Amino acid sequence: MNESPEPSTKSHPGRSARGSLDIVRALLDRILQILGIHCYRVRVRQLVEFPFPTMPDGYSLRQLTPSEIRRAAQDPTLDLPLEFVDDAIARGDVMTAVTVDGQVVSYAWASAGPAPHVDSVWADVSFPYRYSYKGFTLPAFRGQRLSTLTSFGSDRLFLQRGMTHAVSFTDLSNTPSQRTEHRKGNRFIGFAGYFAFGSRRICFRSAACKRIGFRFIARTTKS
Repeated sequence: MNESPEPSTKSHPGRSARGSLDIVRALLDRILQILGIHCYRVRVRQLVEFPFPTMPDGYSLRQLTPSEIRRAAQDPTLDLPLEFVDDAIARGDVMTAVTVDGQVVSYAWASAGPAPHVDSVWADVSFPYRYSYKGFTLPAFRGQRLSTLTSFGSDRLFLQRGMTHAVSFTDLSNTPSQRTEHRKGNRFIGFAGYFAFGSRRICFRSAACKRIGFRFIARTTKS
């Protein structure tokens, strides 16, 4: 009688090393945050004439109109507060979404100027760069790489506006997001972040981020 081989108890050296590095990164990120230091890895990629792919039946990828975005904001599971939506639309930001049978299941925002981050801190870019932010996919649709579609889905629009590159950033310890960014072709260029002391925010960036005009800015108003 053929017996199934027992599963190997040996650990893969590469996988073990990556796991240890992930733990160190998470610990370092936690220590920095306790000290009030918020630091992010900044990446860029070239915008492309993204060919909208053939989608499964019922799926659609496109930029939503303001009225469609406000309608989607009525669904609390999509994490789209109406005040945030109204402000983003007023700034001219673009929301690209995957819909299934007309319902939004994944989306990403893109901006050609300042956009909110956290802690009264905004991210800002300079022409010809645009900034990708607030990507979200419903749990039931994760694992289909819809975030890649929503990220690339606005490229053609911004190319038509004369822009050439996209900027994004991830937490130091967010390894899954870093792998996703790498898979999208986003190239690491440097670091940016801010010091938080009480209500004060002191922003910093590496030389490469300064060269492309990416920065964090402390803002207390929407203006």
